Amino acid sequence: MEGISEIDKENAEPTEAADLETFITAPRNMSVNKADNKFRISMPTRWKIDGITITKTAVLEKDGRWGINIHGVDVNLAKLGIDSMFGKTKRDMDNITTILSAINVCRGRQCEENEPHYNEKTSQHLLTGEEDVTQHIVKSAYCKGALGWLSRGTTCMTCRTMTRMKINAEIVLEENDHEEMSAILEKVFADAKPEMKVLLKSQLDALKSPLHGRRWPREVISTALSLWLRSPGGYDELKASDMIILPSGRQLQRYKNTIFQTPGVNRTQIEWMYKAAKSVPNLPDFGWSGGIIHDEVSIQEDLVISKRDGKVRILGFIDTGEEGNLLRKWRDKDNQLASEVIQLIFQGHTGFRFPLCHFPVDSVKASELYIIINSAIATLQDYGFHVDYVMQDGGQENRSYTNVVTSASKRFLATNVVAANKKIAICQDPMHNQKKMRNNCIKSGVPSKKTGKISRTIRLHDKDVVWAHWVSAAAWDKKREENGGRRIHYKLTKAHLEPSQSEKMRNALAEEALNSDMLYLMQSYQVNSIYIYFIFADQCQ
Repeated sequence: MEGISEIDKENAEPTEAADLETFITAPRNMSVNKADNKFRISMPTRWKIDGITITKTAVLEKDGRWGINIHGVDVNLAKLGIDSMFGKTKRDMDNITTILSAINVCRGRQCEENEPHYNEKTSQHLLTGEEDVTQHIVKSAYCKGALGWLSRGTTCMTCRTMTRMKINAEIVLEENDHEEMSAILEKVFADAKPEMKVLLKSQLDALKSPLHGRRWPREVISTALSLWLRSPGGYDELKASDMIILPSGRQLQRYKNTIFQTPGVNRTQIEWMYKAAKSVPNLPDFGWSGGIIHDEVSIQEDLVISKRDGKVRILGFIDTGEEGNLLRKWRDKDNQLASEVIQLIFQGHTGFRFPLCHFPVDSVKASELYIIINSAIATLQDYGFHVDYVMQDGGQENRSYTNVVTSASKRFLATNVVAANKKIAICQDPMHNQKKMRNNCIKSGVPSKKTGKISRTIRLHDKDVVWAHWVSAAAWDKKREENGGRRIHYKLTKAHLEPSQSEKMRNALAEEALNSDMLYLMQSYQVNSIYIYFIFADQCQ
């Protein structure tokens, strides 16, 4: 080849097949073998299936045809836009090694061990990758072996669209779909709240991640942790439904234990909240504003000895913060056992929601509420959060707190302790108001079981409002159904009309007893009663 220009070298064609080997300049991670008049350029990958390394091999025929084989699967070059013929030149050899290096192998679809069979012919394997991490995978008998050039994923289309033996086909989204799917989510769910988009994207990320390597956004962890703490059984049932992928209880326990939940306004907790807010995509400025919601829940009176960071703590005593504890020490006895816990939650105007703090109490006083809420408002302000309202139920101490902070205003507006030029609205929970309205209607004009004294009757436009109206209308509606008609308010049950003490706490029962269906039922019952009255009166004349 002496005397030949560099261009000629690139395009020179060997006269004999044996000379082809001299034109192959395979990188160090490739090997070249000749057998049966074929050249094989092999490149091992970093993946193993059932302990055997996945190898990519380019096979060059004497007649100028070539192909790629990946772990026993012949790759369709035409599908990749590659010519199956090659010229016996150095440039062609370099192109082949470049293609071989760039092509990505299909690593199957992650699955559980002994996962139920699929409709197609499949096989299960153990896939070992980086750091010797092994996972269970399933591959189609028709696996394409390689991924498309535009794909950044791990699974070919054939393996990705395998269907389980269920009514509906299961389509698994992989990493190569991520950017495209993100754009789809923005277009299809343009009106969805940012939290919903975070959830949808988290599902996509969970599908493409190993079972034991999934990472979750703080918003998902926070919501999942809240659900799990309220009802572990309900959470496990939702997770087992396969309708949504959720963090395991063990994961939530680890997250829960990352912050030691001491009573009072915990700055570590609010720092977590701050980072969670910063991670919300496109959170507008008013998303940092919202309100504080607080409520109390009953707990068992008991003492617990806790050891953490080498320190022994006794938990269970009332703790309302330094100032609150001084007030109690002056007013009551020291070291009383707590029977309730008051919890404060920040609710942003965009739906962003995060627990702030908790305080163990026996029966929180209005003075303590003043200290607790103002402390929370001030700390939130330090992290860029602004409080526009405080929402609470209609308990006596809550009403007393409202009277204290709104004494200068008759519009239920309080002065912001950290921004005197701004006001904070003090309001009651709408659902609590609805339950109180329903309960007052039940007691309206009814003699007390203890004293026999008739309670105050509610009046509207000089008309008595008594619960008998609900009962009579419901009985008339049920009678219509028995006579072949259709009920107007089909949700009404005994629990709506004769609620027990526990049923009186259920929001849905109060809402359904006061909704538009109930109004329409009463109007229909009233018209029917007037109609029957006139018929009866006419017959009596």
